[in-house]
Amino acid sequence: MKIIILSASIGDNKSAIPKCFTTTIGSVVLIEYLVRTLRLLNISPQDIYLATSKSTKWGSKKYHEIISSLGVNEIIIKKNSKFSFPTLVTSLKYFNSDNVLVINGDNYFKLSELEYLLDVTFSNSTALIQGKNTVTSKVPILEINKDKIKKIETSKQSKIIPWLSYYGAVFLKKKDVIKIKKSRAIDAPYMDHIVNAIKLNLHTKDIASLFERNDNYKLNELTGGSFAGLEKLILVQKKADKIGRDKLVREIKWLINLNKDVSQKFPKVISHQISKDQASYTMPWYPKDNLRKKIISGVFGLKDIEEHMLPILDFLWKNLYKQQKKNIHIDWVNKKHFQRFYNRFDQICKIQPFKNIGKLNKIEINGKNYQNLPQLIDWLKNFNDKYKIFIPNYLSQIHGDLHFQNILIGDNPNDFIIADPEGDYNGSDVFYDMGKLWHSFNGKYDLIHSGFSEIKMLSDNGSAFNLNYGPKYLVETYNSIEPCFIQLMKNYPISKDRNWILKTKFAEFMHFSSVMHFHLKFDKLEKTALTLYLSAILLGNNLIKQLKNYETG
Repeated sequence: MKIIILSASIGDNKSAIPKCFTTTIGSVVLIEYLVRTLRLLNISPQDIYLATSKSTKWGSKKYHEIISSLGVNEIIIKKNSKFSFPTLVTSLKYFNSDNVLVINGDNYFKLSELEYLLDVTFSNSTALIQGKNTVTSKVPILEINKDKIKKIETSKQSKIIPWLSYYGAVFLKKKDVIKIKKSRAIDAPYMDHIVNAIKLNLHTKDIASLFERNDNYKLNELTGGSFAGLEKLILVQKKADKIGRDKLVREIKWLINLNKDVSQKFPKVISHQISKDQASYTMPWYPKDNLRKKIISGVFGLKDIEEHMLPILDFLWKNLYKQQKKNIHIDWVNKKHFQRFYNRFDQICKIQPFKNIGKLNKIEINGKNYQNLPQLIDWLKNFNDKYKIFIPNYLSQIHGDLHFQNILIGDNPNDFIIADPEGDYNGSDVFYDMGKLWHSFNGKYDLIHSGFSEIKMLSDNGSAFNLNYGPKYLVETYNSIEPCFIQLMKNYPISKDRNWILKTKFAEFMHFSSVMHFHLKFDKLEKTALTLYLSAILLGNNLIKQLKNYETG
């Protein structure tokens, strides 16, 4: 499917800039928000076409530079027209006929609305519509019969409330795209022309009904790891068979046994079932976006991240991390981290491409040579055996999977839910949670898991790769988050440990080193798992450099 964003509009006569640059959504302008959100929803930049104008108000280089930085296709409309149908026709001719989602570039769409449009399979061309509750005139009013648009009349005054208007997005089937491409580029509003003149059979979907009960609509933002998935029913059901069953059982029991005050910030178990081969539980549907989506879409900047993470960290330190257990077994790090790595590494090395890669001593990434993962792990194990630096001073209750996708954000900083806890009753190291946070931004797990990263194998034996984490604007955004978190941690006891950053980055590295098997596709390419593997190599080599300074310091 292709995406066309119609942004050639130049605003009213008093406006000095294009409409799509006049509105700010969170920390970015509207057009950047739209593109970043589409990228977040796994739309390739090669499939996004942004129609701009050669008009005076589009003349500033900075607008085109912003679009260029987003990596999408810019179509500069050279012939000025008053209305949008000529722009649509011109844009459609830039690629072979395909299903197309047309979006008004000066309209704001919630992330959930765009996700619905991209996830749901439409049998017919379908326009989003919205009910209006005010009397008006000289605006396009839709005449609808049996959920189909029969006519659009601009001069007609609304006599019935609510009346229906176009919401700014229409999905066009390939056959209808072909009809539009064959049409004359009449200077008219595109929706008016394709309904009134071309007579396309446009179905409708009212945005007010988008998220009514839909048993088959899967929710990407709550699809957890560890082989467990979620679907939206009347409630939300999380279930796991075979491999993920034991982890989910631990999670269920952990959630059930939380005290009342603490449990309010975790998913509520409404009901649950546990059998020999599977486990499941139902929880309320929490209409909140996760922190990863807020950042990638541009809704959250650094100030917003800090403002919303502060009460979350306060909550965790007050209610979980303060419950300390002493007398840590000297072999705790070996069992928790190293043995887990060796067991999982043996498993992934049974399949390609890891079967070959795992045997190498060195891996070249972006033109530089690095020690391979097994060598890094062996070095770190020997280092810990010698210095005991990674053995925790105490254990406490932790979340256990505290990455950005599991942090659901509401309308204010105190409105949050922390989803998908590990459920470790024996307690763990607080640095385990810190490492999960760090692997979201420092290790770029968010960008890898969201499909932004790209790798290219440069040798047949898997000894050389090019690795790109994603668009420059996103990589820079994620690079800027670590200083924010280092500042945040000064509010908590963790900062009193002079080695807290080393311990956090050790945990981050071990997470990356052990997570590949959750992302296996068994397609002999293993793009995501391999990107995680290469990221672990980069993180491990950098950590060892710092630890060598520790030895000499």
